[in-house]
Amino acid sequence: GMGMFDRPKGLALDSENHLYVIDSAFSNFQIFDQDGNLLLFVGNYGEDPGLFRLPSGIFIDKNDRIYVADQINRRVQIFQYLKGN
Repeated sequence: GMGMFDRPKGLALDSENHLYVIDSAFSNFQIFDQDGNLLLFVGNYGEDPGLFRLPSGIFIDKNDRIYVADQINRRVQIFQYLKGN
């Protein structure tokens, strides 16, 4: 279920200290607040944008761009964290 993991493969923090966890078995990344509460999950199995086939790593740069290595699809998908007001 959401908030649980089967094969976690990577961790990253954004500028607001949200924790991002890549899970290759669930083909998604999950985002948690500092208290460990699940905020959001992104992705599922597939080839379209926003979908993954064996995501294997994550990196967040100083501008809160989120890079996800999508291994079987042979690409890096890029997302942008947008801060709330």
